[in-house]
Amino acid sequence: MKYLAVLCSFTILFFSSCGPENGNEENDIIEFVSQLIATPSGGTFNSPINVTLTTSTQSVKIFYSLQDSYMNYTYIPKSEIIEYTGPINISGDTYLIAIAEKEGKKSNVISEYYEFETFNVYFDIIIEGKVETISGIKYGDTIKKPENPIHSKYGTFINWYEDAEYTIVFDFNMPITEDKYLFAKWNANYNLGDIGPGNGKIYYSSINGFKMTDTNEICFYLEATISDIGVLAWASEGYTETDISGTGFVVGTGRKNTELILAIDENAPAAKACKNYTGGSLYDWFFPSMHELGYLIENKDLFGNFQNINYQTSTQNSYDRGYSVGAFNGTAYWYPKGNQFPVRAVRAF
Repeated sequence: MKYLAVLCSFTILFFSSCGPENGNEENDIIEFVSQLIATPSGGTFNSPINVTLTTSTQSVKIFYSLQDSYMNYTYIPKSEIIEYTGPINISGDTYLIAIAEKEGKKSNVISEYYEFETFNVYFDIIIEGKVETISGIKYGDTIKKPENPIHSKYGTFINWYEDAEYTIVFDFNMPITEDKYLFAKWNANYNLGDIGPGNGKIYYSSINGFKMTDTNEICFYLEATISDIGVLAWASEGYTETDISGTGFVVGTGRKNTELILAIDENAPAAKACKNYTGGSLYDWFFPSMHELGYLIENKDLFGNFQNINYQTSTQNSYDRGYSVGAFNGTAYWYPKGNQFPVRAVRAF
């Protein structure tokens, strides 16, 4: 068997005729053709590359070998030597050894090492700060979906999402090309009246879920603060006759309503108080829409401390009026935006 040998201390490569057999051993003398160049040269990469081999000497033959470790190419079998015909695709950690040859004369030996970054996928279980990791993933590889996490008290695991708002389900068939941080979504098994993650009380649930109109997130529960967070006006002074277009009525619209109000009237008392509430160290509380408050009034007996008057909602009636809902009868009313009524913050999950 003919071998390609590397004398590492001098970086000289001797071929026992990499090209066609010609029987002329005297041609194996060290008279180099022009320098052989690999483009790109060795280094660290984050995706597959195509390496070209060039020399300024015309009509040369170029031979190369790809090895996975430094020790493997001290002696390289002829069967592992390849004649260069075009760009070499390299996608994993690889040593490239190459030489150019013409009429028995040889170029310098080049030895380039190509290293590729690996990626991690982090699985945030959400519960108790637990995060698991799959590491060392090569560019373009896929990963196997792990077994669904189980938590007897928290509820039923739904799926893994790419964002904390749970709008993009992660596709385990997609190649990994960067680090990923995934979030577990749960359908917590709560009953009405239970204490929720935000230390409020659960007052509304939906088996099929409802869509939050600000992010398209699917949620299953609404919880409300256990007591009123203030007696507040819909609008701040100077904005009581300012139109806030686009506010919604139904379940799932209150969070977007809150943002719409504060985008125009940043000091709107009711919306600002709800937005700034952080029960349970959570920051996604909002000013409830008409229907979100309506269900809260419907289940007010779970709380036992509602005042027998109207409560503010984030739904606008007209440029100068907002809706409220009577805790005494569940009926919607509209009043000037400067009127003050009790407010409860809610959150969806």
